[in-house]
Amino acid sequence: MTVLEILRLTEKGHSQRQIATSIKCSKTTVYEIQKRCREIGLSYSQATELTDPELKSLVYPVYSNRKMIKPDPDFDSIQKALQKDPKKNLQYVWEDYRLNKPDGLSYSQFCERFKRWKNESGQNVSMHIEREPGKEVLIDWMGDSLEIVYDAITGQVFKAYFFITTLGYSGYPYVEAFPDQKQQNWQRGHVNAFNYYGGTSLILVPDNLKTGVTKASYYEPAINQAYWELAKHYNVAVIPARIRKPKDYAEDIVIPNYCLRNVS
Repeated sequence: MTVLEILRLTEKGHSQRQIATSIKCSKTTVYEIQKRCREIGLSYSQATELTDPELKSLVYPVYSNRKMIKPDPDFDSIQKALQKDPKKNLQYVWEDYRLNKPDGLSYSQFCERFKRWKNESGQNVSMHIEREPGKEVLIDWMGDSLEIVYDAITGQVFKAYFFITTLGYSGYPYVEAFPDQKQQNWQRGHVNAFNYYGGTSLILVPDNLKTGVTKASYYEPAINQAYWELAKHYNVAVIPARIRKPKDYAEDIVIPNYCLRNVS
């Protein structure tokens, strides 16, 4: 039986991954059963003395309204899927989960349990990045485009591409929509952002896209010529984010205006 074997291997000191591989289940299942057994104080020797129905009633108790507690999804696989594809979010993953399991968790329960799983499994642990006021502005095109521009005369709908900058210290954003991601709009987005902020930072940190970086390299990225000319004009440095280092970018970063340099 799965519960008995998990208890036995747990008491032998095996890891969740080893147990999951041994009994051919997910790490999340192992984690949930271990957690439940700890909560009710159930040991392997005690479990061997119970009948299957008795063991199930202890590990998978029912609420007073006779509804079974719904098991957690495979949050380990969900976390890996979110890390692999930045465009996915919990809403998207939950909808996919409910397609395969219509009687599964509600969205609020799904989010709450996922948050708890991340905290208890150590997934939320990350190194804090110290940022200095006025030092950096982070720049990129938003991954998704939207068909939101409507021509009232022709009835044609156009895509909008979103240019985004974020002040490194405070997270204060600037967003502007453009009809494409060509070089002139990349440059114009910078100028408009600087005017909006009322100054520039010391360093521009673009992602490794072609309008900013001709050659993406961990050690020696080649800056686009037109972009380099813009940097010289504003007397700022361009230091692209390191390849495969998403932590170089902050998601919640606002610099007070007094920390910004004047645009000349």
